Amino acid sequence: YSTGVSSQPYSVVILDFNNDSRLDIAVASYGTSNIGVYFGYGNGSFMNQQIFSSGFNSHPFALAVGDIDNNNLTDIIATNNGYGNIDILMKTC
Repeated sequence: YSTGVSSQPYSVVILDFNNDSRLDIAVASYGTSNIGVYFGYGNGSFMNQQIFSSGFNSHPFALAVGDIDNNNLTDIIATNNGYGNIDILMKTC
C-alpha cells in the first residue's frame, strides 16, 4: 500500500481504530507531514488511506495509541519532529 510520493513513513501502529473488529493501520508520514490511516476490510486488504494533516513541516516521527480522554475509544498520538510537540487525534465516536 502506497503512503504517497515523498511520504517517508517512519512509524506504524496496528489496531482496530473504528471498532469494527478488523485491524487497521496508522502511519506517520514524516516527509508529507501527515498521519494516514488504512481501515481494514478483515480479509488482509485495506481501504485507501484517510489522511490527517499534522501541520506544515511538522514531520511526524513516532506514533502511540491509548485512551487519552477516558471515553473507551482509542486515540492516536504522534510526535512531531519539526515542531517539537505532539498531536493527538481524538476519537469521539
